[in-house]
Amino acid sequence: MISVVVVESLVGAELELEVTGVAAGGSCVARHEGRVVFVRHALPGERVRAVVREDRDRFLRADAVEIETASPDRVTPPCPYAAPGRCGGCDWQHATGAAQRQLKADVIREQFTRIAGLDLEAAVGPLTVEELPGGLLGWRSRIAFAVDGAGRPGLHRHRSHELEHVASCPLGVEGVGDTVALTRSWPGQTGIEAVRGDGPEVTLLAHRPGPGRQARGRRPPDRVEVVDGPGDVHHQVLGHPFTVAAGGFWQVHPAAADAFARALLDSLQPQPGERVIDLYAGAGAFTAVLADAVGPSGSVLGVESAAGAVADAERNLGDRPWAQVRRGRIDAALVAGLVY
Repeated sequence: MISVVVVESLVGAELELEVTGVAAGGSCVARHEGRVVFVRHALPGERVRAVVREDRDRFLRADAVEIETASPDRVTPPCPYAAPGRCGGCDWQHATGAAQRQLKADVIREQFTRIAGLDLEAAVGPLTVEELPGGLLGWRSRIAFAVDGAGRPGLHRHRSHELEHVASCPLGVEGVGDTVALTRSWPGQTGIEAVRGDGPEVTLLAHRPGPGRQARGRRPPDRVEVVDGPGDVHHQVLGHPFTVAAGGFWQVHPAAADAFARALLDSLQPQPGERVIDLYAGAGAFTAVLADAVGPSGSVLGVESAAGAVADAERNLGDRPWAQVRRGRIDAALVAGLVY
């Protein structure tokens, strides 16, 4: 005779939890009857009441809905949509800026320790405001808004296909976070994207369903086209101009490319005459920085799989003939066979 044990789901239950550490993905860690609980909207050291949103075999996911003992790092979220059950775009708006940076550094350090077996205690630390200047809001130069079946744009709720229909996103720079696209309807489209470079111009990109069949449960890549604004956006890295297609990749924080470029040069210390390989080269921003460091007596070879990014890199490197970006899929065989 086979006995069946039915375990009642805890979804919807309220739990009192002691929050311990931080986890990847914007959650903190607690325990309930021996099971791990990943709690959003909480901070380490807090005691909270949390509502269970998911019940898995080995763990629970929950939202902190009442803070019984608050961390000294807790603040009121500046965005009204950053709340349990609402927009899932931001993880830590309920923490001070210093706490946010420390939490993210702790996650990176733990991942290297657990997965790679590397102790980076001295090497990983939070970025300072001096290293990446600007406040916590008003910095994001690109935001992609999803569009629902009625054509209304919004942002996804956490781990959900449902949308939070927002009037604006306070993370975005002027013209992006408060884009006019949020006031319009976009029937037949899967998303609308607002992009801005170093200038005041804002480009709107429409995402439409791509052709072909779904593969492994995923829809085909969207077709993306400019519906308003310039087709190219302009940036600078360490004072040098760069042009990229509005739909191409660029760092979303205006100061990020400079911060990464300085870190690259400080760590690598490239010298005139050296040869460098730049994998995942994108539009050639760091390829160009490295090319300037090694000079005409050296060379830099970038490798990038996206055709559009390679085209952007070609025009951005036109005045540096000792640097090039080649299209290719980056894998062990390609790296092993690189000869230049």
